[in-house]
Amino acid sequence: MKKVYCLLLIVIPLMVSINVDSKNFESEGNLKKTNELDCIKIDDMKNSYTPADIYGGVSKCLQQERYEDAISLMFVANAYGRYDSFRVADKTAHQAITMLKFNSMSSVGKEKISKAQNEITNLVNRNRTAIREAACKSARKLGRPNYFPNYMIQHGMGAFTSKPKEKIMADFNPDEAWQKVINEYLKCSP
Repeated sequence: MKKVYCLLLIVIPLMVSINVDSKNFESEGNLKKTNELDCIKIDDMKNSYTPADIYGGVSKCLQQERYEDAISLMFVANAYGRYDSFRVADKTAHQAITMLKFNSMSSVGKEKISKAQNEITNLVNRNRTAIREAACKSARKLGRPNYFPNYMIQHGMGAFTSKPKEKIMADFNPDEAWQKVINEYLKCSP
């Protein structure tokens, strides 16, 4: 034990003193948008828009202080992201939605985000039931996603391995997964 401790006392300062260049590796297509959206109304949504596309629209809604539109788009983006996490085989890719949220919020700026958080909290507290019902109505009208979830697949560690790997779960049932999103994630009433 003493030898290990002494070795650590030598190695750790050495590691700290070495100037190491670090690299951030990203695969092509990681969190990539397929459509550049403005702040759109939920009625203008298409089921071919990926969460990467939709969160771009959310960011623009927040910048324009259109909070109700931002909330509606967030619901759809999160629902589609949940659906994609059911079908994408690489579990390390499922963090894509968290990163999209982070990226969209960071592009808005601290001051606007602070204001947006307060406004959205107030809107949700006043209209929680109506917002949920509108989200459920929109999700049912749009239907399940109609795109290949490349934005998520390319976010995972599987994008860096040389072994051919299953991208979509072999036993994936699209209808069952969408019902699970509607019933359990969005908690829509039957």
